[in-house]
Amino acid sequence: MIAAIKLVIHLYAGRHYGYFVDELYYLACAQPLAWGYVDQPPLIALIAKIARSLFGESLSAIRLFPALAGAGMVLLTGLIARELGANGSPRPPRRSVSCSPRAFWRSTISSP
Repeated sequence: MIAAIKLVIHLYAGRHYGYFVDELYYLACAQPLAWGYVDQPPLIALIAKIARSLFGESLSAIRLFPALAGAGMVLLTGLIARELGANGSPRPPRRSVSCSPRAFWRSTISSP
């Protein structure tokens, strides 16, 4: 549930501010795909190319995969907490990850 809320917040909030410089750079790197970039792994350019070809160049389209990754991170945190024997529900670890500024930043802007 918390992962779904995080996903909805990111998809809603991601439409209300403009392109980040790195996002434009990743879109530019996606034009001629290469296996080696000095400052980023090649998967980022591939994800940008897939997002661009499937959904276009809108803000929501570019930020969909990072938002899904952020929601997946919250979900995996809860599953790991449950596996390690969290008392009751795994909600406290999920809440702490979903409210973490670093986790929020990483899943809002497509960056390595």
